[in-house]
Amino acid sequence: MDELEALVALTQIPYLGSVKIRLLINYFGSAVNALQAEVGEVAMLRGFGPQLLSAWGASKAHDQWQRNLELAAKEGVQLIPYTSDLYPKQLLKVPDFPVLLYNKGLRDNTLFSNVVAIVGTRLASEYGKELAETLACDLAAAGMTVISGLAKGIDSAAHRGALKTGKTIAVLGSGLMHIYPRENSCLAEQITQTGALLSEFSLMAPPERRNFLLRNRIVSGLAQAVVLIEAPEKSGAMHTMRIGWSQGKKLFVTPGRDDEKSQGNRLLLQERRADLVENAQDIIRHLSIKPQMAVEQQLRLPI
Repeated sequence: MDELEALVALTQIPYLGSVKIRLLINYFGSAVNALQAEVGEVAMLRGFGPQLLSAWGASKAHDQWQRNLELAAKEGVQLIPYTSDLYPKQLLKVPDFPVLLYNKGLRDNTLFSNVVAIVGTRLASEYGKELAETLACDLAAAGMTVISGLAKGIDSAAHRGALKTGKTIAVLGSGLMHIYPRENSCLAEQITQTGALLSEFSLMAPPERRNFLLRNRIVSGLAQAVVLIEAPEKSGAMHTMRIGWSQGKKLFVTPGRDDEKSQGNRLLLQERRADLVENAQDIIRHLSIKPQMAVEQQLRLPI
């Protein structure tokens, strides 16, 4: 067993998150040594409770991690450990960054330069979807990578817009072999042609609420800025904005037209946590990024 295989096996153990995995690796010197440790040795570490210890021996007895690796090889999915040069360095600044990323499409680190996240509600208005698509299209044309979560509504519109002129990254709250929603399977395949699909979950992991919340820290963690198109106060998109604030990211909101769907936008403005933007030019100016000369005059006027 090599380090990558051991790391994959560690990520398959229930109740063992990325922070604890790194603690184990640091304590035992390697992922291989950590995986081979007896439950009594692990029990001496702080924070390793009865549930985790109970799962420790049982999980190491099965070969689920091997089946996961075999499926990755078969489907052309690349595994990127946090020690790899391909692993995005900005993600290492997130306290609980994933120790392993499953990747389909990513070829080099240039995709992680000048990244802007576009987020919003799944139950988006037509105005919201049109604005998300326009912003993403113009940002991608200016040489920026648009990142979102492949969900219905705003996410999907942002990915589609970016694909028209450039590149986009989709971060999943499920395994890469379990595209959610299923209707976005074709969109996901298109994204891999020039951008990337990323997930920290094993290939067949189902979509679960907890997974989507974890996914949000990666979306904001990879971005220089997070743009909220429209979202209610209580929503996954607002969760991403809150995480982005805690990560020190620049936050933007667009002017909403639907009172209920734009509650989150107004709240962030009232809290003075976000700046109001209307178009890609506003975002680029705030970030002090010079757009590609060939497209500088093509950026659209405010909507």
